[in-house]
Amino acid sequence: MVDVVNDVSVVPPYTRRDLDVAADVRTALDADPALEAGNVTVSAMNGTVYLRGTVPSYYQVRQAANDAWGVAGVLNVINELGVAF
Repeated sequence: MVDVVNDVSVVPPYTRRDLDVAADVRTALDADPALEAGNVTVSAMNGTVYLRGTVPSYYQVRQAANDAWGVAGVLNVINELGVAF
């Protein structure tokens, strides 16, 4: 009998500073023409991005999270956005 032991771990090649990650998420939100991100605040801690504030639709709540996930260094997104009609 042969045992296979998997000791492989996936580690990012480098870790980005939270300030840089938050700034890039902010840039991504501002660049998205389908998103009104003026009332959205972005912060990051240990690779987790927090989105807070309001947007005009539920679609934009999801879109903001999708934009955040597309930024290098984002490990998790906590989407606390609300909808303000």
